[in-house]
Amino acid sequence: MANNNQEVLLRIKVDADKALSAVKQYTEEVESLKRTQKNLQLAIKEVAKEREKAWQAYKKGEKTIQDYNKIVEESKNTEAKIKEQLAMNSAQLANTSQTLRGYQRELQNVYKQQEALANDSDGSLASLRAELSNATKAFDNLSRVEREGAKGTEYLEKINKLTDEIKKAEEATQRYQRN
Repeated sequence: MANNNQEVLLRIKVDADKALSAVKQYTEEVESLKRTQKNLQLAIKEVAKEREKAWQAYKKGEKTIQDYNKIVEESKNTEAKIKEQLAMNSAQLANTSQTLRGYQRELQNVYKQQEALANDSDGSLASLRAELSNATKAFDNLSRVEREGAKGTEYLEKINKLTDEIKKAEEATQRYQRN
């Protein structure tokens, strides 16, 4: 039993280290993407200011209508390019944020498993739920070929076993949220 707990603790530590590293990496990436997004929004405002300056210069007679129209056309092209970059940045930010939340959830599950082992309550519902969450995530990340192969079958068996065990324990206290 002690050897099994040591193996589980070692696996949990490795999982925690991976998750912490990923959380740090994705947090930095999210912050970088947010800075880029802010800079792009400022660039759009600068283009609008330049267009307004050109309008004021035209009104004062400092620029001809052709010069003003040329500046407006250039600013529209620049603004369209910036908006395109902004849209790509926003999509990347959403994707990276979603990935970050997944790693944060995984880290939280690792902490639950550590707590369960520290309390010597291996097999507790909290520990089983955390293990189920991690197994489901691992299964979801498999390719189609892996899901249909031995690895996928192994994960399915583990997921079903954990679900059945959790369901049985929850039903004992009349909690029937798992059908």
